[in-house]
Amino acid sequence: GFNFNDSSGNRVAHNVARANGTNGFFAFFGSERNLFTRNCARGNRGLDAYDTSTGSGNSWIGNSFGTTSGI
Repeated sequence: GFNFNDSSGNRVAHNVARANGTNGFFAFFGSERNLFTRNCARGNRGLDAYDTSTGSGNSWIGNSFGTTSGI
């Protein structure tokens, strides 16, 4: 999957995360001001998209996820 640890100001677009052993897309710790758009995730062992970041927020727009938390 895609992990963003203390990552800021990224544009993450048009990616696919399927059947990973952990989360599909995971933003955590101080990650902030990231834009996640038009990504797809299904069938990942954890969650397809998970945002536990403590920063000022991330934007999740127009994605296709099966399971999510925090977005």
